[in-house]
Amino acid sequence: MQGHLPGGREALAHELADCLWSVLVLAHRYDFDLAAEFDRTMAGVAQRVTSRLDALPAAD
Repeated sequence: MQGHLPGGREALAHELADCLWSVLVLAHRYDFDLAAEFDRTMAGVAQRVTSRLDALPAAD
C-alpha cells in the first residue's frame, strides 16, 4: 500500500499526527473529555451496526 501514498508512509504519519494534535488542542480548549466522548460515540456506532445486522435476513 505504501506505493499508493503520495509522499510515502512517513508523510501520512506526519499528517495524521498533525490531525491528532489539532483534535487534542480543540478538546482541551473547549474542555471535552475525549475518552468519554469516544466511548459514547463508539457505543452509538456499535448499537447502529448491531441493529442493522439484526435486521438482515437469517442465513440458511
